[in-house]
Formats: sequence, C-alpha cells, structure tokens
Amino acid sequence: MADAFKERTWTQRLIALLCSTCAGAAAGPTAIILATAVAAYFGFALSLDTKLAIGCVFAGMGSKFLDIGITFLKGWSKANLAKPEDIEECRRTMTPEQRARHADTCVFTPDRCKGRCLQCPHRKAPDSKSTV
Repeated sequence: MADAFKERTWTQRLIALLCSTCAGAAAGPTAIILATAVAAYFGFALSLDTKLAIGCVFAGMGSKFLDIGITFLKGWSKANLAKPEDIEECRRTMTPEQRARHADTCVFTPDRCKGRCLQCPHRKAPDSKSTV
C-alpha cells in the first residue's frame, strides 16, 4: 500500500503507461546501436544473444527512468501511509465514490479486522490460553 501512486484518474494512468511504453521501446534499440558502435570501436563483435540481452535490460530501464521522470515532473509522489499528511492528501484527492468504496473495504477499521492485523492500532495482545 505504501507504493500506491496518488494519480487518481484513468487518463493520468493511461498517459503514464503510454509514455513508459514508448520510452522502453526506444531505449532498447538505442542501447543496442550504441553498444554495437562501442564494441566495434574497440575491435569486438557482439553476438546476437548479447545484443538481445542489452536491448531487454535497457528497455526495462528506459521505461522505469521515464516513470521516475514523469512522477518528478508532474509532482506525483508515492503515498507513505505512515505519515498523517500523506493520508490526509489521499483523502482530499479521492472522489466521493472512491471514499465510499474505501470505507467499505478498509481492513484497518476495528470492526473488520477485529484487532488481528499486525498494523491495527486496535490490536489485542495475544491470548496465551487460546489455541491456534
């Protein structure tokens, strides 16, 4: 839950996904071309397997670096649910429908988890007489 992004609309999610995909698609072939040029400069030849491995690694890195860049440029951040101000920010940006759905499914209310969750502030001390 601490990794949940604060982006709330499907448009924001779709734009981030498309940009991330484009960056990965561009980074892989670019890395292969640069690696081949550098290897040729030093007199080496790269095998097809090596080129594919370089392409896959950099395609994954390219999309992740773009995700980080978009998150930074748009001012999005990850929600740290240990900080009250982040929790309040999440509440403020939720639509009424999202708030209602969250209230229905939240496990951190004492009537739902009955104090069994490790994170629950209403957690009861373990009973030494109970059998599990």
